Amino acid sequence: MRTASIVVLTVLTFTILLVFNISYSPAQNAMLFLSPEFAKLVCDAWNQSELPQKLGTKEAGGNNWILTENKYTGEVRNKQVLVMSRRDCSAMPKVQLTIENKNGKAVCTYGGALTESYEKAEWAFAPKTVQWYKFASGIWGYMQMPGIMKGFRGPMFVARANIDNFGTFWKIVGKVAKQTKCRL
Repeated sequence: MRTASIVVLTVLTFTILLVFNISYSPAQNAMLFLSPEFAKLVCDAWNQSELPQKLGTKEAGGNNWILTENKYTGEVRNKQVLVMSRRDCSAMPKVQLTIENKNGKAVCTYGGALTESYEKAEWAFAPKTVQWYKFASGIWGYMQMPGIMKGFRGPMFVARANIDNFGTFWKIVGKVAKQTKCRL
């Protein structure tokens, strides 16, 4: 049974490398998956997607996600901070996206190294590398939510109400990973 598990994990890892065209060796100028530089590109891609409109204020045609109360502090900060990491790569520093209310739209204003206190962040995602791959490949929905629960922070009911928007977010991450040919 253990050998079969190792074989399955090995096959999944190589599938990630092939599908995303990710390098496992430190190639010159290759971007590291979920590095601060990678987070900056995800931030830029967020702003080119439908998410700023969909997650903006109701007055601007969105669903008010940008005004979600922080579950941990009780504040409504007119922004949402998303902390991202890989649960199976604990030595890697966490990165963040800061999404702010700009004229009613949920605009990403920062992507990079963690600058916000983790305890004040509205959201945190820490799937394993294989889970990042699956989610970014479009395998996402209610049935996948348990896969991120160990490293998840945020209001669960808001997350469930935004399941499709989270799916768009995962696809953005996957698109950036593929375009940059990043390494693990």
